[in-house]
Amino acid sequence: MKKIFTLLVISVLVLSSCTKQKKNEQFHFYVATDVHMTKSSEKYTNWCFRDKILQDIKKDSMGTGKFIVVTGDLDPFKNVRQSVEQVMGKNYRFYPVLGNHDVGYTNNKFEKYPDANWGNTFDIVKYNKSTLKNIVNWGPVYRTPALDSLTYTDSLGNTYLTTYDSLDIIGSKYTTYSFDQDNSHFVVLDIYSGLESFEEKHSGRVFKELYDWLEKDLSETEKENIFVFAHQPVWETMGEDTMSLVNNDYKAHCIRNARTMGADSTVWFKKNYTDRVVSRKKFWNLMKEHNVIAYFCGHIHHYSAKKIDGVWEINMEYGGWENPDHTRYGRVIVDDKKVNLDVMVFKNDPDRFELTEEIKLK
Repeated sequence: MKKIFTLLVISVLVLSSCTKQKKNEQFHFYVATDVHMTKSSEKYTNWCFRDKILQDIKKDSMGTGKFIVVTGDLDPFKNVRQSVEQVMGKNYRFYPVLGNHDVGYTNNKFEKYPDANWGNTFDIVKYNKSTLKNIVNWGPVYRTPALDSLTYTDSLGNTYLTTYDSLDIIGSKYTTYSFDQDNSHFVVLDIYSGLESFEEKHSGRVFKELYDWLEKDLSETEKENIFVFAHQPVWETMGEDTMSLVNNDYKAHCIRNARTMGADSTVWFKKNYTDRVVSRKKFWNLMKEHNVIAYFCGHIHHYSAKKIDGVWEINMEYGGWENPDHTRYGRVIVDDKKVNLDVMVFKNDPDRFELTEEIKLK
């Protein structure tokens, strides 16, 4: 009888432990993109990320989630980092992704292009090394010649010439990384490391070194859910919705950039100035083989969500301006093996975000 009682107690404890474990596996996180905190005009404010998106997340009835990932164009990074700290608290987890504005694609012509400060790379590296948590793997080591011998202006306004080695930016070691949360694995890719020059405005690539690192990282994880983040889309994302935008100068902006941004999104893997560039088909197949749920991106300031050969490509549009119906962020809810995406869109009169779409990612 005593043995039966003991077995019953153990069974109850085991069941209780399993129940608690499953409950703990449910969590959520947030995704935003292109928060550009440099530009402003009479119609738009460059503080949208701080005053609208982060404030809305802070008031979310579900809570503030485990962390937020911003998929590129965090110019200037110090404003973005300070915004997260001011609104969400200094201990809130924030994972940055390098965008084309963050690497200074204008080859340091700051007077002509004041929003393109390559120094963001330096600032992001320092932040990542000292702050990021739950890191599983840091990125591959290979040289980025475009980051050699540029003029860097620090946060105090001091200007000095740097060399590649003085930046302590070893390839994409600290700008490509992976981390874990409960039953899920997350991968952030720096698609600008390895570039010879930043002269091309949109010059992201997946080099062989980055591909090999990703293949190894995905092969080693045993997590149930996998998500990948980078700045640029892999596939065509400029569709009919782009031409139907009716918000005055925003419509003109989209029409003006429909060819350049749309074309860029489809050919950034194809510009074979080096045999180290991996094709987008090979890159996408790698994610498919390892059951990646979604690839989150930005860059083109246009919302898109579509499943391509088993993997979702999600572009959260734009988080930099308070533009009704076109400023979005995402809330991803992971419930054991189920994954849902809530797409939140900005409205005004009164200012608010509302749930505009629910997507079952898995």
